[in-house]
Amino acid sequence: MKFIHVQLSPPLKERLEERCKRLGLSMSAFVRLAVVEKLERE
Repeated sequence: MKFIHVQLSPPLKERLEERCKRLGLSMSAFVRLAVVEKLERE
């Protein structure tokens, strides 16, 4: 597995944290799911 480091603006990070809490996922799990979903659409 590769590690990717990204910097998010504070408002974007806050929105991501809120969405992850609602879904019960860690941020890394949420991002992995989003990447898989995007790759499946291609």
